[in-house]
Amino acid sequence: MPNPAWNPNTAVSTGAVIIDPNGNVQEWLGASGTTGALPPSTWGSALSAFTQDGTAVVNGSAVPGGWTCVAVLEVVSLPTGVISLPVPDFVNDADGLDPTAIVNDMITAYQAATGRTL
Repeated sequence: MPNPAWNPNTAVSTGAVIIDPNGNVQEWLGASGTTGALPPSTWGSALSAFTQDGTAVVNGSAVPGGWTCVAVLEVVSLPTGVISLPVPDFVNDADGLDPTAIVNDMITAYQAATGRTL
């Protein structure tokens, strides 16, 4: 599954996550809303940094919506001769970031791919 990315004019629910162009994880916090027509010019790159994007609806009124940086992925340079692993895919399931649901999804995917039962 590819990593979730930002899309224009898209309905966003509370707790939705994306990977920003810098490779950091951003989460839509607060009221559900809609992303803007254009991507944000800069993304928050520190934990808890807020990036305004589109609008959210609170008590029937449109207010600025946006993303909060919840994970900063550091670029690491490896010494010569060390094999680099591919960037992991971010797992996004219907339960958001619930670790138990994510592990259960991973076990199910493994069992389906290998024909083995854990």
